[in-house]
Amino acid sequence: MEEPGLGGEEASTATKAVIFIAGASLLVVAAIMTLVATRVMGFVMRLASSGSEPKAGAKGKKGAAAVPPPEQPQAQHHAKHQGPDLKTLIKQSKKQAAGPKGPKEEHAVHHHLFINGLPGHGDAVHSLSWSIDGTKIVTACEDMNVRVYSLGSDVSNRDPKFKRIACNRTPIGAGFADARCETVSAVMRGIPDTVMSLFVPGSGKPEVLPSGQVKKIDGADVAIAWTAENVHGREAVLVARGIAPSEHQLTGRRPGLVVSLSTKKDCRVYSVQGNELATLEIASLGNHDLAVSIDGRFISVACFTSEVKIWEVKCDKNTGVVTGVYKAMELKGHKKKVMSVALSHDNKRAVTVSQDGTLRVWNIDVRYALAEDPKTVLTIAMPLSGGRCYQRLAMGPGGIIAASVDGLVHLLDGTNGSLLDAIPDAHDGGVSELHWCPTKLRLPGVAEPVAVLATCGRDKRVRLWRAPL
Repeated sequence: MEEPGLGGEEASTATKAVIFIAGASLLVVAAIMTLVATRVMGFVMRLASSGSEPKAGAKGKKGAAAVPPPEQPQAQHHAKHQGPDLKTLIKQSKKQAAGPKGPKEEHAVHHHLFINGLPGHGDAVHSLSWSIDGTKIVTACEDMNVRVYSLGSDVSNRDPKFKRIACNRTPIGAGFADARCETVSAVMRGIPDTVMSLFVPGSGKPEVLPSGQVKKIDGADVAIAWTAENVHGREAVLVARGIAPSEHQLTGRRPGLVVSLSTKKDCRVYSVQGNELATLEIASLGNHDLAVSIDGRFISVACFTSEVKIWEVKCDKNTGVVTGVYKAMELKGHKKKVMSVALSHDNKRAVTVSQDGTLRVWNIDVRYALAEDPKTVLTIAMPLSGGRCYQRLAMGPGGIIAASVDGLVHLLDGTNGSLLDAIPDAHDGGVSELHWCPTKLRLPGVAEPVAVLATCGRDKRVRLWRAPL
């Protein structure tokens, strides 16, 4: 008889618990509804007070004393501190994406070595190249355009003329392909293949498509003479250089070249006629930099190893026809991987930087055909803090060295390694490339011709600097 009684007590306890939980839930729901109702009423009152402001203003004009509603100061305070609307944010984002417009900010650089800026780029500038006489510069930009600037005899001209060549892919490197600078070679980044093209002056007539539509010529009137696809297979291009043909009394005729270095495996050499001349096997886990002498005789690659390889492009001195590309020498001495390399304009010196913390200048004017090795003529510790290493190098007239890391550019004496000058903020976001003009140029107010350095960066800028006097 006790078991039924126990079951009844358990059922009664469970019922009480259910009733208690249900009551508590009702109280919580009621509290939430009260809070929501209070918020809604407050919002309605604020709307009503804001809607009554014009009426109060109208009464004030008739002479009645208009007393602002009590909610008005709070509404004004809220409007004062609320963020911009969606339309304003869209305008601001477009303005930031477009970047600074016009030449004013280009000329706002107050460094004493600054000469000029080349305007017109819509995105990061990957590379640049001088003409042999220093009157023109060609650039390759992320905005899928190659630009050719005509500087003439005055590189300080604030409004230089330029032509724009629209590309169907992003150009990584560009260079002049003839002595008159009328043709331009470009190496473009594909997904993932690499494409190489030669742009030549067009006919001046719009192209008529098969559909009958007229294809408008955008920018410069150009046509594509030839295109080479899948230059590096499925590997991306890292650095590319274009070299114009030249002729000298001592060296004879030199051919024009287009040289492209992949991110890991190889380096491809083409003629400006579109013929593949050589494939240079780097045998490295990763490539870092490419240097080509201004006459196209030497090609050097800095890679994952501590050695730097240099190849020679041999050709017939009378015709300029390439007879072969051969490995000439190696620069051995660094203890860690080499990050950048540059060659002097006279082909007698090379400069390298390594993660071992040193910068080395080499004598490469040796009889390498007789197994004579290049020698180190200068070794200095890089004047950088925090164990940083230079990322880009350029060797100019008189042996002056330009070296960059991030947005900083150092100008060094190539004979003793002393720091001649520094440009702390040459570019925002880092320097992509820097190259000295092959010849010294005259500047207004300067008695003697000076060496001129061109730099480009991810800040959409191309800037010109003079060497220290």
